Amino acid sequence: MSSLAAARADNFYYAPDFDPDKHGTLNKYNGQHALRDRAKNIDKGILVIRFEVPFHIWCTKCGEKIAQGERFNADKRGIGHYHSTRIWQFSMRHHCGCIITIQSDPKHCDYIVVEGAKKKVEGVQSAAEAGVIELTDDAEKERLLKDPIYRHS
Repeated sequence: MSSLAAARADNFYYAPDFDPDKHGTLNKYNGQHALRDRAKNIDKGILVIRFEVPFHIWCTKCGEKIAQGERFNADKRGIGHYHSTRIWQFSMRHHCGCIITIQSDPKHCDYIVVEGAKKKVEGVQSAAEAGVIELTDDAEKERLLKDPIYRHS
């Protein structure tokens, strides 16, 4: 295998003046971080990640629905701790120009929408919507528990 084929195989180019003892790594030699542009604000504690929206939200600026699972480039920063668990904040820009901020909530194992959007509330409003029989009083509950014929009618 020629040296060009070997360089292409592992995709590293070593300049003629590169010395591992003097320069250490190729990243230090080239003056860049291993994560490239994703780590441009790493000195401020911000890393750019690909964030997937954990639930349906509505943009407060344009009113557009952002579906669960939609992906954005987001700034990830640590903003505190809950016991020993880190609290993360994710800031992303919607196409309308609005900045949406979501942070983790380790206490409730959930995420909180801080600004730029509101969470879509999904739930049933009544027992009929849920397809469940609504019991009116305690006497009917007792009868259902004790009388198997009444239960199946």
